[in-house]
Amino acid sequence: MTFTVNNREFSLSPEELEDFRKNGYAGPFTLYKPEEIKEIWKKERLNILDRDNAIYDDGKTLDAITNISNYDRHLDNEFLAKHICRPEIVDRMVSMMGEDLLCWRTEFFPKYPGDDGTDWHQVDTFEFSSGEPQLKWPENDDFGGTITVWTAL
Repeated sequence: MTFTVNNREFSLSPEELEDFRKNGYAGPFTLYKPEEIKEIWKKERLNILDRDNAIYDDGKTLDAITNISNYDRHLDNEFLAKHICRPEIVDRMVSMMGEDLLCWRTEFFPKYPGDDGTDWHQVDTFEFSSGEPQLKWPENDDFGGTITVWTAL
């Protein structure tokens, strides 16, 4: 399944699409001016602590393996809901996957200065040195796969 660059303002260029197919990632891209996100985040970092309308109850979601209490916060937090719909994100996703997109999950988690980084990870389809494309969508299938969008705030 191949998609072409569309007329969306933030579509990936043909060169960026080729790099994505070759390397398995695209970016980084700027979504907010530093002074803009600094002001937004002063308020939102406190709002994200308000879990009154969060989809998952804190008491039932904490265990030694995962903390799903911060999953899908775009459903109760207006900033995160608007964030995932930003054209800077959506237009690029459309470039890679086509018009029929669905945000099926979000996860919010803090990474503090000095924290360990997250290693490359992908289930089943990511190959480092094979010479094959980094991402392989299911052949002859209407489903196009999934992509993670990671945003540092």
